[in-house]
Amino acid sequence: MPRKLITILGKARPKDGGDYNSARYDFGDGREPIETKYLGLALQQHLQSDTLIVLGTSGSMWDNLFDSLGLYDSHPGAMGELIDAAQNDAVTDAQLAPLAQAASVTLGKTVICETIPYGRNEAEQIAIISQILGYFAKGDKAILDITHGLRHLPLLIEHIANLLPTLKHVDIENIYYGAYELIHEHKTPVLPLVGLQKVSNWQNALAAYDHSGNIAVFAPILVEIGVSASAVKLLESAAYAEQTHRFRQSKKLVENFLAELKKEPESELLNLIRPTLADRLNWIKNPLHRFTLAEQALAHKDYLRVLTCRPLRL
Repeated sequence: MPRKLITILGKARPKDGGDYNSARYDFGDGREPIETKYLGLALQQHLQSDTLIVLGTSGSMWDNLFDSLGLYDSHPGAMGELIDAAQNDAVTDAQLAPLAQAASVTLGKTVICETIPYGRNEAEQIAIISQILGYFAKGDKAILDITHGLRHLPLLIEHIANLLPTLKHVDIENIYYGAYELIHEHKTPVLPLVGLQKVSNWQNALAAYDHSGNIAVFAPILVEIGVSASAVKLLESAAYAEQTHRFRQSKKLVENFLAELKKEPESELLNLIRPTLADRLNWIKNPLHRFTLAEQALAHKDYLRVLTCRPLRL
């Protein structure tokens, strides 16, 4: 499974000397922090992904990035042209290509450096999402860095993290943020944020259930957050019984599942989803729960399910 790291490069800020501050990025694993101005380079060194993809606008500090890789002396012509282009907000992919190739040799990895729009409007924002999705193929693993770049780009990265598993069958290995503002003892902590994907997965499961009425959609997220296999099995059995029109059995299995869920060890995420899950399953309290399911299906124009849930009077 090819592992691809996406990092965003920001625009030079004159007040900071036109470059990022150097930081000692600490991954919290006991290893020596990695000192660099760019978290993407620290991530590449720490994680050793197969491909490093650096994205930035036509005015990003491309020249500073390549200079940090020691390319100024070896490629003075290309670097001189890039410096002028960066100052005029006019960097092109053609200018980046030879330097990206040189960076690949330096790092011993495939390095892709390409420009993205600023994301000033919906069309540009969608273009960024589409471009990033295009770097991935089925079976890849994505590592996403949201540290640098314009402040609205992390929001786009969040959408990309939701879309990659669905559209590309790509696993999200992790999402990272280098929290320079949390520097302590000359170390900058690198925060892993992939756990927040579980919240998005829960939201997606709720939407899928509200549309289909199939309680089995909750099983994967429950497994992901560590709910016991026995409790998940009760939910899956209840879903199977309901889908095969054994409604009384399904109702009993859901009741058993909710009872087991109350016994699960406390966790912040489980506490977050438990009330909503119970609310979605409260149809079991209705003596005419088959009609409740039928009405739910009718609201989504799932007419076949309406007929299977509600007895017909001929």
